[in-house]
Amino acid sequence: MRALAEVRGAAGRTRAVAAAVRIGLANKEDAEVIEERIRAAEAAGSPLALW
Repeated sequence: MRALAEVRGAAGRTRAVAAAVRIGLANKEDAEVIEERIRAAEAAGSPLALW
């Protein structure tokens, strides 16, 4: 659960996740690699934590 809102907003997060999936599918990557891409896209939009 995130304590703070994402800095991109809901639409930006959706676009980032969709791009991660499209890139993974275009590269014929397996589901595990695509999941890693999705997690990286989500982490990139998270604000820096102070704790």
